[in-house]
Amino acid sequence: MTLLYLVGTLQTFIFNQRWTFEHRGVSQSAFVKYIAAYGLGYLFNLFALLLLVDLLRVPHEIVQGILILVLAVLLFLLQKFWVFRPPRLA
Repeated sequence: MTLLYLVGTLQTFIFNQRWTFEHRGVSQSAFVKYIAAYGLGYLFNLFALLLLVDLLRVPHEIVQGILILVLAVLLFLLQKFWVFRPPRLA
């Protein structure tokens, strides 16, 4: 999970910055926020798996399937409103 998460995170930064959100701001600050957002997503996924699968014994297929959808929405919103937010006009 960790290796694939890292590879996926790094490869999608450029695509999301340029095409999905057409971000024109500072790339370095956006990259730091991007890594932070995906770090939060990783921790959320990990702790949800620990709680629901390991402690509550919910089948992992169901838990991860739901988490994929939840994390997709969560990460999209974080990117749209925080990471790649359009610059404010003065």
